[in-house]
Amino acid sequence: MRVEAEIGYGSVGYDSLTVSGVKFDVSGDADLYTGTVNAFYDFDTGTAITPYIGAGAGVASMESSNIGVAGITFQGDDSTDAMVLGEVGLKYAVTENVSVGIAYRYNHVFDGENDIDDNAAHLFKLSLTYGF
Repeated sequence: MRVEAEIGYGSVGYDSLTVSGVKFDVSGDADLYTGTVNAFYDFDTGTAITPYIGAGAGVASMESSNIGVAGITFQGDDSTDAMVLGEVGLKYAVTENVSVGIAYRYNHVFDGENDIDDNAAHLFKLSLTYGF
C-alpha cells in the first residue's frame, strides 16, 4: 500500500463545435488545477512487473475564459469543486530504485447539481519513478 499527495494542471483550448452536422468556429480555453490525496495497492507478483490499483479524492479548480461561438461571446466562469479518481496500471522495475510504468486514470469532477454538467476525463499516463 502506498499513499501520495498530488498537484495537477491541465489546459484545453476550444477550436470548433459541430451541431447537427454544422460546424462553428469557437475560441476560448479552460485551465484545471487539482489537488488530491491518493492511495494505491501494489500486487506483488514476485517478478519485475507490478500491477496496481488505486483511488483518490480532492478538489478541482476550473478557470474558463470567455468563449466565442460564431461571433457570440459567452461569459467564462471559475469554480472549485470536489473530485474523485480511480487508476489501474503496471510498473516495470528496471533496477532496484528505478521503474517505468503505464496507467489508465478516470477523473470525475462534481461541478453540477445531481450529477448534471459534471466533468470527466480519461487519462493515459506514462511514468518514470525513482525510489530512495
